[in-house]
Amino acid sequence: MPRPSGVAPAEDCLGLNVWKPASASPGQPAPVMVWIYGGGFVNGGSSPQVYDGSAFARDGVVLVSFNYRVGRFGFFAHP
Repeated sequence: MPRPSGVAPAEDCLGLNVWKPASASPGQPAPVMVWIYGGGFVNGGSSPQVYDGSAFARDGVVLVSFNYRVGRFGFFAHP
């Protein structure tokens, strides 16, 4: 079943996304923003194009986002 985001669900979902300014060089300080998507620990992800961090990178900001397991594959309540 297709998802609204266009991204198919998968158990191999633990990914890290990093956008950096094209002009960044080693040793040069830059502001860093870490973004964690919402979704109430039920659904969601940082993969949809709407969460692309290239605009932040163009403004000189390093943006880091990541996926984590949600629902029964993430925060499953054990008895």
